[in-house]
Amino acid sequence: MDEYKWLLNKIANRILGFTNMVVIYQTAVGLKCFNHPIVSQNLDNFRVKDLGCVSTDKLYICLDRLKDKFTLTGLRITDSPYYSLMGTLNDKKSINDTEYIHRLRDGLLDYRQPVVINSKITGYIREKFIETEEKIKTRSFPSIKVINISGNYYIADGKHRSALCALHNIQPYCVDVSPIIFDKFFKRVYCIMKKYHKEYLKHLALFEEAYKNSR
Repeated sequence: MDEYKWLLNKIANRILGFTNMVVIYQTAVGLKCFNHPIVSQNLDNFRVKDLGCVSTDKLYICLDRLKDKFTLTGLRITDSPYYSLMGTLNDKKSINDTEYIHRLRDGLLDYRQPVVINSKITGYIREKFIETEEKIKTRSFPSIKVINISGNYYIADGKHRSALCALHNIQPYCVDVSPIIFDKFFKRVYCIMKKYHKEYLKHLALFEEAYKNSR
């Protein structure tokens, strides 16, 4: 059944991609989205400042749109499932029982739907780890895009890269894309969360801090 759901979600994303429609909906674990409009490439449109090399101790998980019970929002990257995954991969151990894989399976990483975990998925994760690690070691990886909220840097793009940098004690090059939080998509997310405010207190606190500072 999970495989059928995964396939249907993939088809829905493909169809909505042709129509440019974005669908945000509430689930038991948080807000999910079909045809997410914010991708790594268009984040460059919101770039306002280069921050240079930043310590990974100063990088935090951004708005994952999960309810307070499940969210990683506000967690330092070095305390996150992304970091522990990189350690397991680096040790060449099985990742099947990691918190990251459990969250990926249950749709508890971010806005994306649950993923059916199989050897193809875990193999892909290992391949990306090897590929990204080589780029990290040669300093040829893309910059980390962050949102600055009251002096704290929340990762808008590059959580896996940040975690791998932390593992190798490398300070990643970061750029500020803070205006993205004022995009109509995130304002829509904010409005939906306000309707269910008791379940999204952590997100609402960040949104309101960002919006307060812009006034």
